[in-house]
Amino acid sequence: PNTPAPSDERTRQKSTYRSRETVQTTGTSSVECVGWIERNIQYAPKLLKKLAEEFPAHPSTGVLDAAAHRLGEAQCMEASQGAPNERVLACGMPVVNRNVLRAYLGEIMSGQDVPVIVVEGARGLGRSHSWNLIRYVANALPGTKPVLIDLIGPITSGQNLLQLFKYLVSLLALPPGDTPTLLATSSITQSERCLGELAGRIQTASASWPKKPWLVFDHLDRDIVAPEVKYFVMGLAALRLQGVIDGFVIFLLGPDPTAQLNDPAALARREPLTDLLDPEIFETMKRLNALGKTKLTDAELAQTQHSLSTMRAGRPAREFLSCVCSELVAMRQRVGAC
Repeated sequence: PNTPAPSDERTRQKSTYRSRETVQTTGTSSVECVGWIERNIQYAPKLLKKLAEEFPAHPSTGVLDAAAHRLGEAQCMEASQGAPNERVLACGMPVVNRNVLRAYLGEIMSGQDVPVIVVEGARGLGRSHSWNLIRYVANALPGTKPVLIDLIGPITSGQNLLQLFKYLVSLLALPPGDTPTLLATSSITQSERCLGELAGRIQTASASWPKKPWLVFDHLDRDIVAPEVKYFVMGLAALRLQGVIDGFVIFLLGPDPTAQLNDPAALARREPLTDLLDPEIFETMKRLNALGKTKLTDAELAQTQHSLSTMRAGRPAREFLSCVCSELVAMRQRVGAC
């Protein structure tokens, strides 16, 4: 008896559809607005100030004005420290030297296509420490996602090639496909089969990644990493250099000399790390002190530099680097740098 008339039912359905459509459109608009703000965060203070000026009587005007002031001060502070690739503090960690890596990261920031960056040098010179600077710069670039793939770390440690292949497929949200057959084949053949399948999926992906991946492979030279894994990673970098695959940057921290990178045109950027020099350390300490809320006096800074310099004697590079990192972190805390 309460069944609505057909015309009433159609009206109700249309109303429901419009309501859903409005919600979906509003949701999409909100996502697009947030995305625009993330990509153009430098304009946030001006935007907030403009809103406060246009709506002076609104209850939120005071909050908007205060937020615009705080963001403006923060931007001025950041600007005084230089571009992200020039910062002495990266994700809270003091970074000494890395002038070559900083220059390559600057190329990426300027819009250049830098496919592969290799950080070379003996163990203990801080190849893994480069991740702090890489991550900091990537996070400062809208639309970029840095991913550390530590081959001896908790996520990928002990993984065989097929597990690493599946991890990358999931990480890059690639379309489904065939699982490479790796049984009873050589290390090189295993790597080639996984490379072929991965490259095919990347090429057939329907759209670009929401955020450009920066794939940072670390500890490639460790003996516990299987040879086929090393060949696979170096082969992936070679395909990126050749333009077979595109859309991301590959960082190789400590590549294994037994698994050479095929780069006949020398397109990969390389930074050969060497021992830290006193002038490099002292310059970092000086810049770190300048960022502090409670700065050291010239005499205190000189004494700190002298104490750190004397730690070098009789210590291997790895141990000295650890001392430098510890002392710089302690100094950052002492002066209140951030």
